[in-house]
Amino acid sequence: MLLTMDGRNILAVRIDNRLVHGQVGVTWAAFIRPEVIVVADDAAAEDTLQQRLMRAIIDPMNIQLKVFSIGAFPDALRHTADERRVFLVVRNIEELARIVDQGVALREVNLGNLHYERGKKPLTRKVYINDSDARLLQHLMAQGIRFYAQDIPGTAREEINDLDAQYFRRFE
Repeated sequence: MLLTMDGRNILAVRIDNRLVHGQVGVTWAAFIRPEVIVVADDAAAEDTLQQRLMRAIIDPMNIQLKVFSIGAFPDALRHTADERRVFLVVRNIEELARIVDQGVALREVNLGNLHYERGKKPLTRKVYINDSDARLLQHLMAQGIRFYAQDIPGTAREEINDLDAQYFRRFE
Protein backbone atom coordinates (compact mmCIF):
# COMPACT_ATOMS: atom_id res chain seq x y z
CA MET A 1 0.00 0.00 0.00
CA LEU A 2 1.40 3.36 -0.98
CA LEU A 3 0.38 6.43 0.95
CA THR A 4 0.12 9.52 -1.16
CA MET A 5 -0.72 13.14 -0.66
CA ASP A 6 -3.80 12.50 -2.82
CA GLY A 7 -5.29 10.57 0.07
CA ARG A 8 -6.74 11.92 3.24
CA ASN A 9 -3.71 11.05 5.28
CA ILE A 10 -0.71 13.23 4.48
CA LEU A 11 -1.76 16.85 4.03
CA ALA A 12 1.77 18.27 3.96
CA VAL A 13 5.38 17.22 4.42
CA ARG A 14 8.09 19.50 5.80
CA ILE A 15 11.79 18.96 6.30
CA ASP A 16 12.95 21.05 9.24
CA ASN A 17 16.05 20.50 11.40
CA ARG A 18 14.09 21.77 14.38
CA LEU A 19 11.18 19.34 13.94
CA VAL A 20 8.16 20.69 15.87
CA HIS A 21 8.85 24.18 17.18
CA GLY A 22 6.87 27.42 17.11
CA GLN A 23 6.92 27.89 13.36
CA VAL A 24 5.86 24.32 12.57
CA GLY A 25 3.67 23.66 15.60
CA VAL A 26 1.81 26.95 15.51
CA THR A 27 2.10 28.78 12.19
CA TRP A 28 2.11 25.84 9.78
CA ALA A 29 -0.29 23.79 11.88
CA ALA A 30 -2.81 26.65 11.94
CA PHE A 31 -2.54 26.89 8.15
CA ILE A 32 -2.68 23.15 7.41
CA ARG A 33 -5.12 22.24 10.19
CA PRO A 34 -3.94 18.67 10.83
CA GLU A 35 -5.43 16.37 13.43
CA VAL A 36 -2.03 14.87 14.11
CA ILE A 37 1.55 15.94 13.52
CA VAL A 38 3.70 12.90 12.82
CA VAL A 39 7.42 13.25 13.40
CA ALA A 40 9.49 10.56 11.69
CA ASP A 41 12.94 10.77 13.22
CA ASP A 42 15.16 8.15 14.82
CA ALA A 43 16.66 10.45 17.45
CA ALA A 44 13.33 12.00 18.49
CA ALA A 45 11.75 8.55 18.75
CA GLU A 46 14.24 7.78 21.53
CA ASP A 47 14.18 11.18 23.26
CA THR A 48 11.21 11.54 25.62
CA LEU A 49 12.25 15.05 26.68
CA GLN A 50 12.20 16.27 23.07
CA GLN A 51 8.79 14.61 22.63
CA ARG A 52 7.41 16.41 25.69
CA LEU A 53 8.72 19.75 24.42
CA MET A 54 7.15 19.22 21.00
CA ARG A 55 3.85 18.17 22.61
CA ALA A 56 3.83 21.31 24.76
CA ILE A 57 3.98 23.47 21.64
CA ILE A 58 0.94 21.91 19.99
CA ASP A 59 -1.18 21.05 23.05
CA PRO A 60 -3.02 24.42 23.00
CA MET A 61 -4.08 23.72 19.40
CA ASN A 62 -5.61 20.34 20.28
CA ILE A 63 -3.36 18.55 17.79
CA GLN A 64 -2.04 15.11 18.58
CA LEU A 65 1.69 14.32 18.24
CA LYS A 66 3.02 10.94 17.20
CA VAL A 67 6.75 10.25 16.98
CA PHE A 68 8.12 7.23 15.13
CA SER A 69 11.50 5.99 14.04
CA ILE A 70 12.06 6.04 10.29
CA GLY A 71 11.81 2.24 10.13
CA ALA A 72 8.52 2.13 12.04
CA PHE A 73 6.92 5.09 10.27
CA PRO A 74 5.32 3.51 7.16
CA ASP A 75 3.58 0.72 9.08
CA ALA A 76 2.53 3.08 11.88
CA LEU A 77 1.08 5.51 9.33
CA ARG A 78 -0.96 2.77 7.70
CA HIS A 79 -2.57 2.01 11.05
CA THR A 80 -2.90 5.60 12.24
CA ALA A 81 -3.94 7.72 9.35
CA ASP A 82 -6.88 6.20 7.49
CA GLU A 83 -9.23 8.98 8.54
CA ARG A 84 -6.77 11.41 10.11
CA ARG A 85 -5.37 14.62 8.67
CA VAL A 86 -1.59 14.21 9.02
CA PHE A 87 1.23 16.76 8.83
CA LEU A 88 4.51 14.88 8.44
CA VAL A 89 7.74 16.45 9.70
CA VAL A 90 11.22 14.99 9.23
CA ARG A 91 14.61 16.36 10.27
CA ASN A 92 16.59 16.04 7.04
CA ILE A 93 16.66 14.94 3.41
CA GLU A 94 18.28 11.60 4.22
CA GLU A 95 15.39 10.65 6.52
CA LEU A 96 12.87 11.63 3.85
CA ALA A 97 14.69 9.46 1.30
CA ARG A 98 14.60 6.51 3.70
CA ILE A 99 10.84 6.96 4.11
CA VAL A 100 10.26 7.07 0.35
CA ASP A 101 12.50 4.02 -0.12
CA GLN A 102 10.14 2.14 2.22
CA GLY A 103 7.22 2.67 -0.14
CA VAL A 104 5.67 5.92 1.03
CA ALA A 105 4.80 7.87 -2.13
CA LEU A 106 4.83 11.64 -1.80
CA ARG A 107 4.05 14.36 -4.30
CA GLU A 108 5.46 17.48 -2.73
CA VAL A 109 7.78 18.44 0.11
CA ASN A 110 8.48 21.77 1.80
CA LEU A 111 12.18 22.33 2.43
CA GLY A 112 11.56 24.45 5.48
CA ASN A 113 14.74 24.92 7.42
CA LEU A 114 18.03 23.12 7.03
CA HIS A 115 20.65 24.91 9.09
CA TYR A 116 24.10 25.81 7.88
CA GLU A 117 26.77 23.28 8.83
CA ARG A 118 30.36 23.01 7.71
CA GLY A 119 30.42 21.72 4.15
CA LYS A 120 26.89 22.85 3.32
CA LYS A 121 26.08 25.47 0.71
CA PRO A 122 23.00 27.67 0.43
CA LEU A 123 20.17 26.47 -1.76
CA THR A 124 17.96 29.25 -0.40
CA ARG A 125 18.21 31.73 2.47
CA LYS A 126 17.22 29.09 5.02
CA VAL A 127 18.10 25.83 3.29
CA TYR A 128 21.69 24.64 3.26
CA ILE A 129 22.65 21.35 1.64
CA ASN A 130 25.78 19.40 0.81
CA ASP A 131 26.50 17.35 -2.30
CA SER A 132 25.04 14.20 -0.72
CA ASP A 133 21.79 16.05 0.07
CA ALA A 134 21.68 17.39 -3.48
CA ARG A 135 22.09 13.91 -4.96
CA LEU A 136 19.29 12.60 -2.70
CA LEU A 137 17.06 15.48 -3.82
CA GLN A 138 17.80 14.64 -7.46
CA HIS A 139 16.97 10.99 -6.78
CA LEU A 140 13.67 11.97 -5.13
CA MET A 141 12.83 14.43 -7.91
CA ALA A 142 13.40 11.66 -10.45
CA GLN A 143 10.62 9.76 -8.64
CA GLY A 144 8.24 12.64 -9.29
CA ILE A 145 8.45 14.42 -5.94
CA ARG A 146 8.32 18.21 -6.20
CA PHE A 147 10.21 20.35 -3.71
CA TYR A 148 9.72 23.94 -2.70
CA ALA A 149 11.16 26.23 -0.07
CA GLN A 150 8.76 28.29 2.00
CA ASP A 151 9.47 29.62 5.44
CA ILE A 152 5.91 30.28 6.58
CA PRO A 153 2.50 30.34 4.88
CA GLY A 154 1.88 33.59 3.08
CA THR A 155 5.52 34.11 2.10
CA ALA A 156 6.73 33.47 -1.42
CA ARG A 157 7.09 29.84 -2.36
CA GLU A 158 10.34 29.05 -4.20
CA GLU A 159 10.15 26.00 -6.44
CA ILE A 160 13.22 23.76 -6.29
CA ASN A 161 13.15 21.84 -9.53
CA ASP A 162 16.52 22.04 -11.23
CA LEU A 163 19.37 21.35 -8.87
CA ASP A 164 21.91 21.50 -11.67
CA ALA A 165 21.06 25.17 -12.14
CA GLN A 166 20.10 25.99 -8.57
CA TYR A 167 22.85 24.20 -6.70
CA PHE A 168 25.67 22.48 -8.54
CA ARG A 169 26.34 25.10 -11.22
CA ARG A 170 26.59 27.95 -8.69
CA PHE A 171 29.68 26.44 -7.14
CA GLU A 172 31.65 25.16 -10.13
